[in-house]
Amino acid sequence: VVALQTLDGDAFTLADYRGKMLVVNFWATWCEPCIEEMPALQNFYDNYEGDDLEIVLVTVTDPQQDEVTIAEFVEELGITLTVGLSENAQLNNLLNVRALPSTYFIDTEGITRGMWMGLITEEDLQNEIDLLTG
Repeated sequence: VVALQTLDGDAFTLADYRGKMLVVNFWATWCEPCIEEMPALQNFYDNYEGDDLEIVLVTVTDPQQDEVTIAEFVEELGITLTVGLSENAQLNNLLNVRALPSTYFIDTEGITRGMWMGLITEEDLQNEIDLLTG
């Protein structure tokens, strides 16, 4: 189990979301496609009907982006989704993230059911969620 930290310093794990569908998006402030897809992730979540879905944005602190840079980025884009900091990219390594952005779709039992590499749109998100809900 890999613990993540929010920008407020609270610890959590993906298992905390068991019972909900979970979208986990791996991104970075310097990644152009990541920046481009952020509004789609936020809009999709804001317009989603029901409380059985969570979207978590996972990034790492490194020389290119510290916590202040990440916090400013999130605030500038008006992102209210949970941001998780993956220390030493532990979660990235566990899920074998090869490129940014990458988005993982996890069912209510905690099983990864899908992965999207590259820029994702609201339509793509809906299609993947439809696969999770059967």
